[in-house]
Amino acid sequence: MQLLKAYFGTTLSIILLFSGLFIYPSNTVAREIKEPKTWGIAVGIRSAKIPFVTEDDRVNDLIPLIFYDETRFYVRGLSAGYRFFNKPKWEFNAIGRYRFFDIPAEYQNQIRGNAFDIGLQFRYKPKEFLNLDFEGLSDQHGRNHAITAINYHWDSGNWDLFPYAKLRWKSSEFSDTYYGLNRDSIGSAVDAIVGAEVRYHIYQNLYAIGKASVTLLDNDTYQSEFVNTRYQNDLYLGIAFFNDKTKAKRRSIKSKPYVRLAHGWATPSDVGELLAWDFQKDPYNNQLTSLFYGHPVADELFGVPFDII
Repeated sequence: MQLLKAYFGTTLSIILLFSGLFIYPSNTVAREIKEPKTWGIAVGIRSAKIPFVTEDDRVNDLIPLIFYDETRFYVRGLSAGYRFFNKPKWEFNAIGRYRFFDIPAEYQNQIRGNAFDIGLQFRYKPKEFLNLDFEGLSDQHGRNHAITAINYHWDSGNWDLFPYAKLRWKSSEFSDTYYGLNRDSIGSAVDAIVGAEVRYHIYQNLYAIGKASVTLLDNDTYQSEFVNTRYQNDLYLGIAFFNDKTKAKRRSIKSKPYVRLAHGWATPSDVGELLAWDFQKDPYNNQLTSLFYGHPVADELFGVPFDII
């Protein structure tokens, strides 16, 4: 809950405590903005099993997600990538992926183990609804891991289902840090992950989304003195706004891009206190400065003219 309050505090502080700088491109510039293949924003609750020996069994967070896919650049929730080569049967991409380090909430601000891994991906697409991924990734400290995955897309009426299965090789440095907590030497190992994402089209741009996955830890990791379970599960449930799957894409969008500069301060206070301008200073002095580029993705929402940027 403390992390949740800090998240809300950071987000609303950016809005309330700093006046952003907006720069709109000139309307005289002849530039056609095409509607992307996919766009969406979502917010939901993530609940994950804590694999370590601790009194807390699970950790819960409010997680916003962004989705965007066009010819070269894409964002899919916690992942993003750039397609260097995009052929009918294969892709070669630079990728980044946010990875959670699931520990009790009261230690998250102190340890800050969540990481944004970066690397390269080769994707083979034997069918339009099926692909195979081969990825090499590293965190900011050079702790490497590699993933082989098979992904499937099932589309029927209002339902979209994305099941997947993965094998993940972890280097010694990766295992020793994220499972041995830098105190136990686990060594390199391989674990398995199975899961699925689901979307249900409720009405026009409104969707319900969910995700569930289970990680089967290898024997060496499971036998670590700090780990108390072989299975680690991860659940996500939320509401989203996507492009209406029942409508064809538009050739162009009238809205224009913009740039925004902003700065914000985190706070442990809840949303009500923040809106009443009665908030406390974050003891860790978390701050966020952003230079934000707004790219238009749609001109309407629920059939009403409304710029989605």
